[in-house]
Formats: sequence, structure tokens, C-alpha cells
Amino acid sequence: MLPFFSAFLAGMNLVLLADDAFTFLLSWEFMSLASWARVMAHYRDPANAHAGYVYIVMASAGTVVLLLAFGLLAGPAGGYAFDAMRAATPSPLLAALVLALSLAGAGSKAGLVPLHVWLPLAHPAAPSHVSALMSGVMTKVAVYAFVRIVFYLLGPPAWWWGLPVLGIGATTAVLGVLYALWQTDLKRMLAYRTIENIGFVFAVIGLALAFAANGMSAAAALALTAALFHALNHSLFKSLLFLCAGAVMTVTGERDMERLGGLIHRMPVTAVTMLAGRVLGDSTVAYAIAFVRAVEAATGV
Repeated sequence: MLPFFSAFLAGMNLVLLADDAFTFLLSWEFMSLASWARVMAHYRDPANAHAGYVYIVMASAGTVVLLLAFGLLAGPAGGYAFDAMRAATPSPLLAALVLALSLAGAGSKAGLVPLHVWLPLAHPAAPSHVSALMSGVMTKVAVYAFVRIVFYLLGPPAWWWGLPVLGIGATTAVLGVLYALWQTDLKRMLAYRTIENIGFVFAVIGLALAFAANGMSAAAALALTAALFHALNHSLFKSLLFLCAGAVMTVTGERDMERLGGLIHRMPVTAVTMLAGRVLGDSTVAYAIAFVRAVEAATGV
């Protein structure tokens, strides 16, 4: 299964390097298939096989939706290069359709509610180092895809674009943390916390769109910076937490948190590193407060 791990890394990097729709979608699907192969590492377990089935269906649906979005942006002339799409000026209706399709396509890969169903199934099924990459890195590739389409290819935003993005992001964040509170499976709990943090990121991207549409360029730049900074922060601490979960499972053979008491004595290094990951994760509140204060200072509200 090692070649699929390298292919997964290559696919994510190729998405970031793509400069036209064809290369982007080819790399996107390559990334999806390679990660699906890693989710299916223990395919003889029926639960893992079901998780892989749900994941590949959602991934394929997301690719089709992004294909439609790029097709609308390319138009009848078939200008699939990103520079050609950027030069074109889509009509308000066309721009609204592309916004909806890109939110659904990238959101399904990122884990936005209600397109998150694959994420709490795939992470417990995948090996922990693969979960670390999927949660910490692949979901950020989806954030990049949405930002690239909406801020780079669609042109100046309309006043209402930020509202659905903000609403879906906030709903995702709230439901993610509520679902996480009910979990006893360590990796499933971490998966729902990923959904929560992706909700935060998209909610602040929605604010950035709203500010940009109303001519508040400084506040828009600040909001987008905050969203991307938290995406970077989440990629670091969530990867660390999944690797710590893998260490716990290797030593104990358990991921039921109700049966994992007293591990600080047996695994002190893992305990300290997991605590560091949680401190980074809980600093989201501090980022939110700092962001609100900065926006108040920038806008005079």
C-alpha cells in the first residue's frame, strides 16, 4: 500500500500546481482515488469497506460538481485555462451557479454539513498516518480549491455571496462540535472536530466575501488571512492529534476513550504531545477574539 501513500501526496501537490481546469480535475480525482485506496487498507472489515464505498461515492460526486462549475466558467469557447476564465465576466446568474457548485464540490471534500457523511466513517477506517494527512492536509486542499475559484476565477463578488458560505460554515462548526461531544471513539471524535474547524474556516471566508463585496478591502484581506491562518494551524495540530491517536492504538489496541484511562503513566511523551495539540486547537477562541477586534479597528464599527 506504500505506493498509494506517495500517490496521495503527489495528487495533493498537483492540485495546488494546476493552472487549468483539466489538470486541476485530473489531479483532484487522482488525489481522491489514492486516498480511497488507503482508506480501504483493511478492506476485509465490513465497516471499513462501507466507509470506503461512501467515501468514493462522495468524492466522485464532488468531482462531477466541480467539473460542471469549470464547464460553466469555460463557456462555449472552452477556455479551460485559469487565465481565460479569469478574463471572462460571467453573468450574475452564471456566477451564482458556479458559487453553489464550487461550494458543494469543494465542501464535500472539506467536510461541510450536510456533505460530511464520509469523514467520520473514513477516518476511523484509515490508518492513523493517513487520517493525519486526510484531515490535516486534504481538507485544506479543498479550502484552497474554493478560495481559488471564488476569489480568483469568479471576479468581483456580489453582496450576497458571503451569506450562504457564512451560514453553512457556522452550521458546520456548531454541528461538528455537538457530534464530537457524543463520541467515545477517539478517531471519530477527532474527525468531528475536523468538521467543526472546517466550519470555522468557511464561516470566516464568508465574512471575507461579504467585506470584499462591500468595498471593505482591508477587512476582507484580514478575514481571509485569519481563515487561512487557522487552516494552517488546524493542519498542524490535527495531524499531530491523529498521529498521537495512532500511537495510543498501537500500544493499547483500543480507541474507545472510556477504556483508555491512566495512559499518561504508560505513554508520557504521547500525553505531552497530545496536550500540545489540544492547546493549539483550543487557541481557536483566541484567534476569533483577535479577529473580531481587528475588524472593529479596521472598519470603525
